[in-house]
Amino acid sequence: HLVEELSRNDFPNAGRFVSQSLKQGTLMLLLDGFDEVNNGERARVIQQIEDILDKYRKCRVIITCRKAIYNNEFSNKVDKTLEIAEFSDKQIRSFLGSWELDMPADKSVDQLMQTLHSNPKIMILARNPLLLTIIAYLYTDTPHVLPHSRSEFYKLSTDLLLQHWHREQNQFEARNKKQVLQHLGLFFQDSANQRQTDRRSVDYMTVLDQVQIVLPGLNLHPEQAGPLLDEIVERSGLLLSIDGGERYQFAHLTLQEFFAASELIDDQDGLFNRFKTDNDAWRETVKLWCGLTGDSTALIQKVYEEHPITAFESLSDAQKVDRILTDEIIEAFKDRLGTNSEDDVITQAFGNVASDLRPRGVSVFKFLEETLAKAKDTSHRAAAAKGLSLTNLPQAAKVLADHYNIPETRNSLVLMGDLAVPALVCLELKESLDDLYAIGTPQASESLVSFLWNENDILSARAAWLLAALLTRPDIENSLCKYKLSEGQRKDNYIDWIWKPFNEHPDSALPIIAGRIAYLLDDAHIESLPRFQLTFDSRLVIPICAIQHTNEISGIRIDIPTIDIEPFVQIEKSKKFIDENILNPSIRCLLKSLQVNQLVPLFKKMETPPLPTRDDWINIFRPLKYEFYESYHYRIIVALNFIALIVVIGGTFYFDVAYKMVHVAFICSYILVINRFNIIGHIKRVGMKDFQKKLYSDGRRFYNRQYGFVQNELESFEPKHKYITNVRIIPGGVKIKIKAKYGFRRIDIVNSL
Repeated sequence: HLVEELSRNDFPNAGRFVSQSLKQGTLMLLLDGFDEVNNGERARVIQQIEDILDKYRKCRVIITCRKAIYNNEFSNKVDKTLEIAEFSDKQIRSFLGSWELDMPADKSVDQLMQTLHSNPKIMILARNPLLLTIIAYLYTDTPHVLPHSRSEFYKLSTDLLLQHWHREQNQFEARNKKQVLQHLGLFFQDSANQRQTDRRSVDYMTVLDQVQIVLPGLNLHPEQAGPLLDEIVERSGLLLSIDGGERYQFAHLTLQEFFAASELIDDQDGLFNRFKTDNDAWRETVKLWCGLTGDSTALIQKVYEEHPITAFESLSDAQKVDRILTDEIIEAFKDRLGTNSEDDVITQAFGNVASDLRPRGVSVFKFLEETLAKAKDTSHRAAAAKGLSLTNLPQAAKVLADHYNIPETRNSLVLMGDLAVPALVCLELKESLDDLYAIGTPQASESLVSFLWNENDILSARAAWLLAALLTRPDIENSLCKYKLSEGQRKDNYIDWIWKPFNEHPDSALPIIAGRIAYLLDDAHIESLPRFQLTFDSRLVIPICAIQHTNEISGIRIDIPTIDIEPFVQIEKSKKFIDENILNPSIRCLLKSLQVNQLVPLFKKMETPPLPTRDDWINIFRPLKYEFYESYHYRIIVALNFIALIVVIGGTFYFDVAYKMVHVAFICSYILVINRFNIIGHIKRVGMKDFQKKLYSDGRRFYNRQYGFVQNELESFEPKHKYITNVRIIPGGVKIKIKAKYGFRRIDIVNSL
């Protein structure tokens, strides 16, 4: 297969290359979608993969599979089994940021996040990138309210994508395209067993034939199959053309399963018979069907007898189920919570059912709460805590916070994202502040800001450490700019010059917040230090270390290579250097967060005077203007020429003296004029250049990587101090040496004319 695929992509006769690469381990195999292999073929595919792993032991292989389908088939062959993490609240916000500019004036990312948090089942879908894209589209471009169940969400989103997306260009009615997709969804699901292939993709001619079968029933000509298929692909995004148009597949397997469930809405027996044949392939279709139909008691009863876990999972989607049956299923699984290899699936099912605010969900929620409080076994407590977090309910966050002394609750609270923020704030513990940092959303960061003025010095300093790390993120910086400070917070102590170089808006709260962070870090208690090394914003690290604590780091010689050395070795050497030379634990922690190419120049600048001052930091980015006609240069020229004029007038009897005075005046005037018009125009201020990249990591500010002046990179700039240190007349002109002081260094520039 590999050789054939390479041949199709302009790499003919690749057999030898593939064979040698597999043996040497230079070719990595990515085997995607093991869950899409039908049951009849799975044993054969497993054996083939194991044969490959045995034959090519150096070959690296990654196999992907849905968590619910994987039964540890390769556990004795692979080094690690990993689970893909869902989007956190922080990542959802980041993803939605690209949609914000397109949102109407009365909508925002914050409002969408609140909507998702108030809708637990849709919040679960939002943690999937593709489904989050559909959610963002529904929220941004349509007036519809997000539904409250998974099946309703798929129904609404597919209807809108078929009817409203590129509506002005559509030739076919949405209901007809939906009928075609339902038929194709069921055909794709069924075709795996019929054709002994995967259930994701089908060749073009087969798809076209299936569309032609449907069209007469829709009162359309079979010849319209091609245009209708193209319209679905191009204007809905629900069906994709792959392999250069040779094959077709649904954009997401869940969409295929939803359309299959819709097609079987009146054929309960047909659905169950398919599920009985292949549990793994049809379990999602069964759950979606339960959400689409009215009363799913009969199907869930049959499924419970065949595959109990799927019946339990279906309760969260089902609209109506007999109470006796639901109680029986729930009671049966209470004893299995946190006890076996299927615990993740069971825990997820408990969380989904408990998220329902109706009596069934309330009962399960109470069970999870009691298990967390009373269970003696760690695995039971951990499963109950995770189940509560998966409900995405605010009351679950409160329950977890009430049992914060149980170690298993902390990770579960962090997983809840912004929903957990109010509960964590109320705890007022160092550990709860760390959890707010781990959540890392703007809301969590704003909650940390309030602790900067906490009466507990250790808590306020801990919040300062964590915010100093969060400030490296642009979204957090933008959020803190808008923070509403109280009058008391504005009047309290802070270092007012720390943020002056960065030209914040007058209404921005960031200068006070950053100044307060610096004030607290300047003399932080050792107990407030973070439990693990963080990367702090260098806009705070540099002024605190180099200016506030000049005496502690000045005069120390550093000898760490910045080139031709492995990064890991650089980091280890820098940590060792800091531990050996810096006594203050807070300054050690700050300096360790700097990169080596920041740390080395900083210490070299601190080796000898002049040492940096507050004014140097404040003026680091400030352009300084030079007005020639208001400068001492102009006054000296006028004075010299005036003296020369007096000498000339009175020099009738002393001609030689007058001639020499005029010559001196001319030379001095020439030097000063050249200084003004030829040299100043080629001086560029680059103090702190090594840190400018880090200071403005989003690339909005210019920075210079060079250590000196590079002629073709010089820009017009007038430094604040300049004076001529040496002047010599040479053949063809004057050689002038000017020394300019600015920022953290003193640079000699020699310009020959």
